[in-house]
Amino acid sequence: EVIWYDEMSKERFGFYYANETESRLINLIHAGDQSGTEAVLQELYRHNFVDRSLSIHMVRLLLYAMIGSLVKLQTMLPLDERVSEHELESLIDRTLDYRDDYIAVFGQLHSAFVDMSKQAHLRKENRSSLLIERIMELIDEQYLRADMSLDYLASKFHLSTKYLSELFKEQTGVNFSDYLIRVRMDKAKELLKHTQLAVYDITVRVGYNSANS
Repeated sequence: EVIWYDEMSKERFGFYYANETESRLINLIHAGDQSGTEAVLQELYRHNFVDRSLSIHMVRLLLYAMIGSLVKLQTMLPLDERVSEHELESLIDRTLDYRDDYIAVFGQLHSAFVDMSKQAHLRKENRSSLLIERIMELIDEQYLRADMSLDYLASKFHLSTKYLSELFKEQTGVNFSDYLIRVRMDKAKELLKHTQLAVYDITVRVGYNSANS
């Protein structure tokens, strides 16, 4: 007799790992959301090892399902963020072994998922850091543009203005407008110190339309 997963998962002693839970876990790991990943894994532990009294067979099916999720993630992440073949083989072998401690196997899977989430988070942070570096370089080069703004930069880098504003503050610790003012003020100080230009001319040269703007 064939027992479908969706039917089995609803039984009182069936394991808890619905398709939507798996999708949520995979998406959180891929996005580098460490706290979200931990929350789902804790939810899985609670439902399967605290709230339920699963048979050994059910526990093994749960672990196989989680190993399957791990394999799916392998195809989504860069090589340096994947679980090694040796670790995958170890997880499968331990799940096959009736004598092994399945809580410990779950713990090993938990660690693998969390590590992948951490690596994805670091990759995302590095990507964001490089993006903000490029944006800051552009500001330093084009600060004299009167239309230098978040809208201008967002359009230039194909981002939403809201996202760029939040990312800039997160990566630099200052608001975009404050950073632009600082750059322009520094350039204005240099011009005041090394040229005989009038204040009005300097304000225009550093990107302001008038001395009052």
